[in-house]
Amino acid sequence: MATANSFAMSTPLSDVHPASRPAPRRQSYAQTFHDNPLGQLSDAQLEEDARKFVREFLFVDVKQLIRGMLVAKDPRLYEVAARSSDPEASHGLPVKLSDDEKKALRRERDVPLGERGVWTIIATVSLAAFLQGMGLKAVSTPILASETAVGLWRGTSILAWQLWVACGIAIGFAFNLIFSTAKTDKITFALIMAAPAVPSLALFILVIWFCDESPRYLLRESSPNYNPKRAYEIIRKLRSTELQALRDIYLLQKSIDRGEPLYQQLLRVRRLRNALVSSSIVNLSQQLCGINVLAFYSGTLFSRAGTNRATAMQYSLGIGAVNFVFCLPAIRTIDTLGRRKWLNLTLPLMAAFMAAAALSFKAPDGAKEPLVTVWLFLFAAAYSPGLGPIPFTYASESFPLSHREAGAAFAIAVNLGFAGLLSMFYPSINSSLKDAGALGLFSGLNVVAFVLVFFLLEETKRRSLEDLDTVFEHSKRDFARHQAARVAWFFRRWALGKREAKPSIGYLEGDGRKPGAEASRTLGGTQGEVVEVENSEATRREEIGDLYW
Repeated sequence: MATANSFAMSTPLSDVHPASRPAPRRQSYAQTFHDNPLGQLSDAQLEEDARKFVREFLFVDVKQLIRGMLVAKDPRLYEVAARSSDPEASHGLPVKLSDDEKKALRRERDVPLGERGVWTIIATVSLAAFLQGMGLKAVSTPILASETAVGLWRGTSILAWQLWVACGIAIGFAFNLIFSTAKTDKITFALIMAAPAVPSLALFILVIWFCDESPRYLLRESSPNYNPKRAYEIIRKLRSTELQALRDIYLLQKSIDRGEPLYQQLLRVRRLRNALVSSSIVNLSQQLCGINVLAFYSGTLFSRAGTNRATAMQYSLGIGAVNFVFCLPAIRTIDTLGRRKWLNLTLPLMAAFMAAAALSFKAPDGAKEPLVTVWLFLFAAAYSPGLGPIPFTYASESFPLSHREAGAAFAIAVNLGFAGLLSMFYPSINSSLKDAGALGLFSGLNVVAFVLVFFLLEETKRRSLEDLDTVFEHSKRDFARHQAARVAWFFRRWALGKREAKPSIGYLEGDGRKPGAEASRTLGGTQGEVVEVENSEATRREEIGDLYW
């Protein structure tokens, strides 16, 4: 039986398939940070790199590795081939896909959370969010989820973490309500402080036994646990076929080879700087909206609305329950409706509901309590599918693998830093402005957040990490001007009745297309010719919706 080393020394690339390769893709803005390191490799370079990978990193069949590398080089091309019912559809492609491989490639695109073992990852990181109660999870959990998720379903995978954050908050309020029945306030306080220790120990045991380490961490030579073989075993458990596992382990290794992330590069390179600005804006918006006023001080707010302590704690539990329940609609829609749409839909509603709650504090005593409660519940319902899960999703997906940890850590630090400032200074704000004035202030800050999102936040739904390079490498100023032009067009179209062409911006057109629908490709030709025919979207958005989206 041939060994991996014999394959490495004897298998030329032409033996994988005799057809010639398509022309190389045009160069990216900066190959150093591109998420597809194979895009610029020639056939000879690819074969040489495969042999080097086998010699230096992972002892595998080099022939199978090259197949995975070729699929990684042109993922969309092979997706179209996998979807075609024509047995000749893959004629001319260097890699002939088996039926199982075609099924697996379709499944990773079409089925959210469909890869093997992904539920173990989701359950563990969700339990971390549910039980841990510390800010560390806000950085580590979304990154781990984004690294193990299939690209087009990143949002759904990462959202599971936020869903159980909301569940944990609700259960925390429930236990606070139970502990409030203790004989003395001293006992109540002691129980509240000690309660997290029990589930934390359970989580510690679960993590040790069930949660695998991040493959990317195991591939970093600077890691004390450097182990490429173990990294491959983990990825193999998470992928349905060897082809997918070899493809992903190679791409991870190449992304690490391009260098450790430098914070200076986050500011110097436009693609990284734009991702940093966008992810920081959406994380800042979570604190501007005022949700943590409810998380930290909901009991105080309800008490000042005229309720007793027990009723105030029941209302706080209601806020937590609403936050959890209304996070559920985002599970499927965050990757179909999109991040930007959810924010543009919910932020105006949040501003209106917060303003209504502020005005309700001026109502007569008999009406104050129900009015404040209803408006704050509606505010929490609007928050949950939008600014609840999206900030952490956006931060963990916007950066290339080489800079993801640094970029996500910075953006989430903005979030948690302002959360800390809010917890310290809200009592002073409330003392100066009173309850109505403080809530009115946060209503205005919701409007500020909406303006920032509308003019500066790009859509990332259903885009591969490679596609995000194209989105973020363009000027923020051009994007803001495009959004301003759409506002002007909307006004002229609907206020003045003028029919004119809608402003468009090329690199943003076609976002939100379904998997496999971004291009129809006719594959054929005796020399492996590949003819690509771009299709327009099957259904155009309505004009009013285009202003928002």
